Amino acid sequence: MTAKEQQSEWYKSINPSGKVPALLVNDKEVDIIYFSIAKIVFLNEIFQMVVESLVINEYLCEAIMPTALPADLLERANIRRWICYISDNIVPFLFMIVNQKREGKDSEAESSFRKLQENWSFLVDNSKLKNGSRFLFGEQLSLADFAGTSFLQHQTIVLGHFFKGGLYEYEGNAPVQENLIHLKQYLKNIKDDTRWCSLTYNIQSLPPLEKAPKLVELGMDNLEKFDYEKLLIYVYSSDFKK
Repeated sequence: MTAKEQQSEWYKSINPSGKVPALLVNDKEVDIIYFSIAKIVFLNEIFQMVVESLVINEYLCEAIMPTALPADLLERANIRRWICYISDNIVPFLFMIVNQKREGKDSEAESSFRKLQENWSFLVDNSKLKNGSRFLFGEQLSLADFAGTSFLQHQTIVLGHFFKGGLYEYEGNAPVQENLIHLKQYLKNIKDDTRWCSLTYNIQSLPPLEKAPKLVELGMDNLEKFDYEKLLIYVYSSDFKK
């Protein structure tokens, strides 16, 4: 979304909380709204809406990859437990740290950054990554992987821009450093998995350029020039909130 369009009346008719993303669903297709490609309120009679990131993740996994949630109820409950952990202890930190850096609160940003690293380390300790598994809880992608790794990738890119050594270097605590090495390998495993890429990085079109002038300014005026990492760095290091 550009120019805080998620706060506009047309978008709030879809999601009254004014938060992105929202998912439009009918019997044939789904469409995630990140940009205001069109005024889509008139589609309400055709599409049903699914909102909130965690709910959307679960819906898509059940619709497209039902094996992402185990059949065993206790295993399923454990996956959801760690999704809650990710939501509470991983997700909020990126905006928190970026805002602290913008406000010149470098010591607070450093403390928040180290706390985030420790939170990731705790997740690794309670996963199967240290046992050699490719994914958090085994060799099968789970809903916890989908809930966490998009944030892990964003944090890897953006915090690497703000902090020397980036997310995976932690001085003074060998166990945490070891866990972060496992975390780095985990992200590589995820990005190498064709199922993950097919569900998350299959960008087929850009929004209309008149709706996204920054893409032109950044030299990304077509798909061949689109650079996801460059766009993330711009978004989080600019004054886009002002």
